[in-house]
Order: sequence, then structure tokens, then C-alpha cells
Amino acid sequence: MSSKTKSSKRMNIKHSVQFVLSTENLRSKDDFRKWAGDLGFVKLYIYVERLAPEDWARIRTPRDSTRYYAQKSLVGYKIHSY
Repeated sequence: MSSKTKSSKRMNIKHSVQFVLSTENLRSKDDFRKWAGDLGFVKLYIYVERLAPEDWARIRTPRDSTRYYAQKSLVGYKIHSY
């Protein structure tokens, strides 16, 4: 298997966030808050870091990127894309 093939199967932060939101059926800010509980975004950071460790290590601010993609995907945040 070539290194190009291996890297194409690795998840990045954006796809990891989409995967978690989809798997957990999180569509809104309220859904997210119920799912995350007291941990808040830390719960999502843990999942994403495990799903995309190379991207997590490569990016200077992986938490900011994770939060951005989550807020962009969830109804109820100002940056949500319709």
C-alpha cells in the first residue's frame, strides 16, 4: 500500500467533527449541549483528537478548528451555515 493511499484514509479535523455529529445525531446547539454535558467542547476535542491524531498534531490550534467546524454545522450558533 503506498503512502498516498494510507494518507487518503486518514481523517482530518473537519471530517472527524462531521463524523461525530452525524454518529451522535447532533443537529443543534441544544443537542450538542445535552450530549456534551458538563464537559462541553472538551468531550468533542477528545473524540476528534483520537479520530484525527496527525491533523490534531499538525495544526497550531486544533481546538479552535474543532469548535469552528462544530459551530458551523450546528443550528443555533451564529456561524451556522444554512
